Amino acid sequence: MLGGRPLQSFAADLRTDAKSWSIDRLDFRAPGATRVSLSGTNAQPGPSSSFKGALSIDSSDPDALVMWLQGRSELTYRSQKPMRLRGDVEVASHRIALEAIKAEIDGGALEGRIAISHDPADGGASLDAELKAERLDLDAATAFARALAGPQAEWPEQARISLNIGHVISAGEDLHPFMAKFGYGPKTISLDQLKVGEASGVLVAGAGAFAGVDATGQLALNSSAVSLGQITGLIAPLAPSVASRLNSMALGPGPARLALTLAVDKDADHADHASARVTLDLDAPQFRGSASITAKPEAVALRGIDLDALRRGEISLESKLSAEQGGSLLALLGLDGTIAAGDGPGQFQGSVNGVWGAPLRLKISLSGAGLDAEAQGTAEPWAPQPRGTVALKARRVNLAPLFDLKPSDRLAQNISL
Repeated sequence: MLGGRPLQSFAADLRTDAKSWSIDRLDFRAPGATRVSLSGTNAQPGPSSSFKGALSIDSSDPDALVMWLQGRSELTYRSQKPMRLRGDVEVASHRIALEAIKAEIDGGALEGRIAISHDPADGGASLDAELKAERLDLDAATAFARALAGPQAEWPEQARISLNIGHVISAGEDLHPFMAKFGYGPKTISLDQLKVGEASGVLVAGAGAFAGVDATGQLALNSSAVSLGQITGLIAPLAPSVASRLNSMALGPGPARLALTLAVDKDADHADHASARVTLDLDAPQFRGSASITAKPEAVALRGIDLDALRRGEISLESKLSAEQGGSLLALLGLDGTIAAGDGPGQFQGSVNGVWGAPLRLKISLSGAGLDAEAQGTAEPWAPQPRGTVALKARRVNLAPLFDLKPSDRLAQNISL
C-alpha cells in the first residue's frame, strides 16, 4: 500500500555493499493502469548521498494516476490519451533532476530536461527546464502540471525556462513556431527570446530584461505580417476601436510591421523617480506612424505597481503620422466626415501633456494636399461629460463632407478660420 492505494506486481532486485547500494530493477503497477520501472540506480551514502537511474512510466489512465499522486478523490485533470515517460533521474540532498526526457502527454511528444534544486543557505528553490516538442497542447500540458503540483503550489524563487515547440495549441489556436527563453530571480527578470507565429502569418518576436531592485530595464516586441489587416487582427482583442480606425484607411496590399518598446531608466534629475517611456511604431504600405508616452513616476510606486500613485504623475504623449494619401490619414483620425483632402500626402503631429484625471494640454497640427490647420488648448476626456477648450486656426481646409458637397465644389475649398 502507498498513499492509501494498493501497488501491484511489485518486484525489485537490490544489491548493497559497505560503500553503496544499487537497484538493478524496480517494477510495480500503480493506479490508472500505470507501470513504473526504475533500473540501473546507484546510491552513495552520507551527507552528499545521491542516486541515478533510468525511469520509465506508462499510464493508460493519467487521470487516476494524478489523483493517486495527489492523494485526492476529486478529478482535477482530464485526459483521454495514455501517458508515457522515459528519462534519467538523479536525486541528491539538494537537487532532483530528470534528464533526457522523452514523453507523450495528451498525444504530444515532448523531450528535454527538468531540474529543481534548493539552496542549502536560504532554502530557496530554483527551477531549470529545457523542453522541445514538435506539437504540444499547451492548455492540456499546463493542466497536467498544475494537477501534479496541487492547488497550493508556488513558483520557485528562481527559474530558467527554455521552450522550443513547432506547433503549440492554445485556446484552439495553432501557434507556430513557438520559442521562448525566459528567467527570473531575486534581482532580475529576463526574456532572452520570444518568437510566436500564427497560422495567418503574423509573427511576434521580442526580448528584454528588468532589474528587480529599481525596476529599470527594457522590453522590445516586434510583429510582422503580410498585410496590415493581420496586424489589426492582432490588435483588435486589446483595442477594437484602434483596429477599426486602422482598417478604415483602406491601404494597399503589402507587408506591415508593428514595434513596441518599453524603457525604464533612473531619472537623472530626481533620485527617487524613474523615467519610463513607451514607444509604438507602425510601418505599413502608404502609411507610417509613431506614438510615445513618457512618464516620470516615483520609483517606489513603479516597483510596487501602485496604480493610484502612478496616476498622480504627469504624462506626456507625442504622435507623428504620415500617409501617401491625406484621405487615409483623415479616415484614421475620424475626420473624413468633416474634412476632405486633396490628391497627395498628409501629415499629422500631436502632443498631450498633463496628469491623469485632470485637464490635459494639447497641441495638434494637420498638413498636406489641401490641408493646413492647427489647434491647441485643454481637454478633459474622462469627465462625466467630456469637454474641452480649443483654439483652432485653419489656413486651408476643404469642408465638403461637412456640408454634403463634392470635394471639387469651390464653395467648400480653401476655407480659412
